[in-house]
Amino acid sequence: LTHIFREYICQHLKESLVLRNVHLSIMGIPIEIALLTNLQILDLSKNNLFGEIPSEVGSLKKLKSISLQNNDFIGAIPTSLTNLRQLETLDLRGNHFDQLIEDEVCTILAFTDIYSDCDICPEGCCVDCE
Repeated sequence: LTHIFREYICQHLKESLVLRNVHLSIMGIPIEIALLTNLQILDLSKNNLFGEIPSEVGSLKKLKSISLQNNDFIGAIPTSLTNLRQLETLDLRGNHFDQLIEDEVCTILAFTDIYSDCDICPEGCCVDCE
Protein backbone atom coordinates (compact mmCIF):
# COMPACT_ATOMS: atom_id res chain seq x y z
CA LEU A 1 0.00 0.00 0.00
CA THR A 2 1.32 3.40 -0.85
CA HIS A 3 1.64 6.14 1.74
CA ILE A 4 -1.25 8.11 0.19
CA PHE A 5 -3.51 5.04 0.12
CA ARG A 6 -2.69 4.30 3.76
CA GLU A 7 -3.56 7.87 4.78
CA TYR A 8 -6.84 7.72 2.86
CA ILE A 9 -7.84 4.43 4.44
CA CYS A 10 -7.03 5.67 7.95
CA GLN A 11 -9.03 8.86 7.48
CA HIS A 12 -12.07 7.49 5.66
CA LEU A 13 -12.53 3.90 6.70
CA LYS A 14 -15.23 3.42 9.29
CA GLU A 15 -16.21 -0.13 10.24
CA SER A 16 -15.29 -2.54 7.42
CA LEU A 17 -12.21 -3.33 5.39
CA VAL A 18 -13.09 -5.93 2.79
CA LEU A 19 -10.43 -6.59 0.18
CA ARG A 20 -11.33 -10.14 -0.74
CA ASN A 21 -9.74 -11.79 -3.78
CA VAL A 22 -8.07 -8.67 -5.18
CA HIS A 23 -4.65 -10.34 -5.41
CA LEU A 24 -2.74 -7.75 -3.43
CA SER A 25 0.41 -9.93 -3.23
CA ILE A 26 2.06 -7.68 -0.68
CA MET A 27 4.09 -8.35 2.42
CA GLY A 28 1.45 -9.01 5.04
CA ILE A 29 -0.72 -6.58 6.89
CA PRO A 30 0.78 -3.11 7.47
CA ILE A 31 1.22 -2.23 11.16
CA GLU A 32 -0.77 0.94 10.45
CA ILE A 33 -3.82 -1.31 10.67
CA ALA A 34 -3.77 -0.32 14.37
CA LEU A 35 -4.97 3.15 13.35
CA LEU A 36 -8.32 1.74 12.24
CA THR A 37 -9.76 1.76 15.75
CA ASN A 38 -13.42 1.53 14.70
CA LEU A 39 -12.90 -1.47 12.45
CA GLN A 40 -15.42 -4.27 13.04
CA ILE A 41 -14.85 -6.41 9.94
CA LEU A 42 -11.45 -7.25 8.48
CA ASP A 43 -11.58 -9.46 5.39
CA LEU A 44 -8.31 -9.87 3.52
CA SER A 45 -8.97 -13.39 2.27
CA LYS A 46 -7.62 -14.72 -1.04
CA ASN A 47 -4.95 -12.08 -1.61
CA ASN A 48 -1.59 -13.87 -1.63
CA LEU A 49 -0.56 -11.87 1.44
CA PHE A 50 2.57 -13.24 3.06
CA GLY A 51 4.61 -12.82 6.22
CA GLU A 52 3.36 -12.91 9.78
CA ILE A 53 0.16 -11.46 11.19
CA PRO A 54 1.26 -8.32 13.08
CA SER A 55 0.45 -8.17 16.77
CA GLU A 56 -1.11 -4.73 16.09
CA VAL A 57 -4.25 -6.51 14.86
CA GLY A 58 -4.90 -7.26 18.53
CA SER A 59 -5.35 -3.55 19.24
CA LEU A 60 -8.51 -3.39 17.10
CA LYS A 61 -10.82 -4.03 20.04
CA LYS A 62 -14.06 -3.51 18.11
CA LEU A 63 -13.35 -6.30 15.62
CA LYS A 64 -16.14 -8.84 15.31
CA SER A 65 -14.85 -10.75 12.28
CA ILE A 66 -11.42 -11.49 10.85
CA SER A 67 -11.04 -13.46 7.63
CA LEU A 68 -7.48 -14.09 6.50
CA GLN A 69 -8.13 -17.36 4.70
CA ASN A 70 -6.27 -18.50 1.61
CA ASN A 71 -3.18 -16.32 1.86
CA ASP A 72 0.43 -17.24 2.55
CA PHE A 73 0.76 -16.17 6.18
CA ILE A 74 3.46 -17.94 8.22
CA GLY A 75 4.64 -18.12 11.81
CA ALA A 76 2.34 -18.10 14.81
CA ILE A 77 -1.08 -16.67 15.53
CA PRO A 78 -0.35 -13.60 17.69
CA THR A 79 -1.48 -13.88 21.29
CA SER A 80 -2.51 -10.22 21.06
CA LEU A 81 -5.72 -11.52 19.47
CA THR A 82 -6.84 -12.32 23.02
CA ASN A 83 -7.54 -8.58 23.36
CA LEU A 84 -10.39 -8.92 20.87
CA ARG A 85 -13.19 -9.70 23.30
CA GLN A 86 -15.95 -8.86 20.76
CA LEU A 87 -14.54 -11.21 18.12
CA GLU A 88 -17.17 -13.62 16.82
CA THR A 89 -15.37 -15.19 13.84
CA LEU A 90 -11.70 -15.84 13.09
CA ASP A 91 -10.94 -17.59 9.80
CA LEU A 92 -7.33 -18.63 9.28
CA ARG A 93 -7.77 -21.55 6.84
CA GLY A 94 -5.46 -22.04 3.88
CA ASN A 95 -2.26 -20.41 5.16
CA HIS A 96 1.16 -21.74 6.11
CA PHE A 97 1.28 -21.21 9.87
CA ASP A 98 3.90 -23.43 11.48
CA GLN A 99 2.86 -23.28 15.13
CA LEU A 100 -0.20 -24.45 17.01
CA ILE A 101 -2.72 -21.85 18.08
CA GLU A 102 -1.72 -21.21 21.69
CA ASP A 103 -3.97 -22.50 24.46
CA GLU A 104 -4.29 -18.96 25.81
CA VAL A 105 -5.86 -17.85 22.51
CA CYS A 106 -8.24 -20.82 22.50
CA THR A 107 -9.27 -20.24 26.12
CA ILE A 108 -9.85 -16.50 25.95
CA LEU A 109 -11.55 -16.69 22.55
CA ALA A 110 -13.69 -19.67 23.61
CA PHE A 111 -16.86 -18.01 22.35
CA THR A 112 -15.30 -17.14 18.99
CA ASP A 113 -15.87 -19.40 15.99
CA ILE A 114 -12.32 -20.24 14.92
CA TYR A 115 -11.77 -21.84 11.52
CA SER A 116 -8.29 -23.12 10.78
CA ASP A 117 -6.22 -25.86 9.21
CA CYS A 118 -6.27 -28.93 11.48
CA ASP A 119 -2.48 -29.06 11.84
CA ILE A 120 -2.40 -25.84 13.91
CA CYS A 121 -5.68 -26.24 15.78
CA PRO A 122 -5.55 -27.88 19.22
CA GLU A 123 -8.40 -30.24 19.99
CA GLY A 124 -11.55 -28.40 20.97
CA CYS A 125 -10.26 -24.99 19.84
CA CYS A 126 -11.72 -24.72 16.34
CA VAL A 127 -15.32 -25.16 15.28
CA ASP A 128 -14.11 -26.48 11.95
CA CYS A 129 -10.76 -27.39 10.52
CA GLU A 130 -9.59 -28.60 7.13
